[in-house]
Amino acid sequence: MSINPWTGISSWTYKGTELQNGTVGSAKPIGVDGKHFLVNVNERPIIHIKGLHPKDRYHSMAYLPEPATTFVTSKDGLLLFVAIKTRVYVWMLTSGYLVASFDAHYQSISDMAISNDSSLLITASLDGSIHVYLVADIVNLDRQSTIYPVRKTKAHSLAISSIAVSCGGSPRILSVGMDHVAFLHSISMDACLLKISAERPLTACAIDKAETRVFLGTDRGRIAQVNLYGIGNRQEILIQTTSDNDTIPIFAGHSCEISMIDELCVVNGRVVDDQPKWCKISKECIDDTLKNLKHKDPNSELETNDSQMHSLFEDGGDDEVERLRREVVRLQRANQGLYNFSVNLVLNRNNDDTEDEEEE
Repeated sequence: MSINPWTGISSWTYKGTELQNGTVGSAKPIGVDGKHFLVNVNERPIIHIKGLHPKDRYHSMAYLPEPATTFVTSKDGLLLFVAIKTRVYVWMLTSGYLVASFDAHYQSISDMAISNDSSLLITASLDGSIHVYLVADIVNLDRQSTIYPVRKTKAHSLAISSIAVSCGGSPRILSVGMDHVAFLHSISMDACLLKISAERPLTACAIDKAETRVFLGTDRGRIAQVNLYGIGNRQEILIQTTSDNDTIPIFAGHSCEISMIDELCVVNGRVVDDQPKWCKISKECIDDTLKNLKHKDPNSELETNDSQMHSLFEDGGDDEVERLRREVVRLQRANQGLYNFSVNLVLNRNNDDTEDEEEE
């Protein structure tokens, strides 16, 4: 279902019958506009593409070689990267063509992420390793060439639960695993910048767009906020998620495993009294606004739409959009007319100068 996190109102629902009574694995928007989203079904080789707008009833279904573990799309929404066990499959969404497929890890892939400029694909696996691939190498038309990662790191001793990538031209990878450790790794330097150890397994992570704070979720529903500018020059720190303190704020609004964290809203996708729980970064729990939304699926996942949450302008209705479209067309025609007038004026002036020179 589509929910406004600020009001708690559900504006659109995707019924389970359309999923053939399957269990939702992941639901993620396509690209940055978020007008369509992808849904994969657990233990079934099926992926759905659905329009998010209530009036857009677009629905397409595709079959995969095997059930997908995780997936991610490029920021422009053109490429779809799907992880199936140890392999990564790449499809062109506009045509449906399979662009590439390759073995990325020795064990199954647990999570994937893409850089802000869609130039790097980051994969994490159950063996604790992280690989970074160039998207240009992946979509290379030479199918005979072998795809190698540009960066490889064995950050964790156990399975990696989640990874997040910072914004900017020099992206950094934040990873958490079942070994109670979180790593902040620099891709350009190929070095570990920070190691955070906790007393519980870490299941989710996020880094804000300003790269000043990281958020770490545990299997007991606690979320720790680490201020990167408040730890000094230390490269290793130890945190306690069971108790709050002045240096490491703890979010204690959940009672079970944290499945997803966003830099604006912290979301728990597991069942808590048949209700999903949301928390704002201001540590204000807003799950009471969702008290009428019953969701009994223990494997559910929630995803925020960044394009709508970060937008400075309200989304208009159909009439407003159509009016703006006509206004844009009118301005384009006026601009084309001014361009043609300027070109004709210059050409006529050049012709007049040429005739004057010939007469002289």
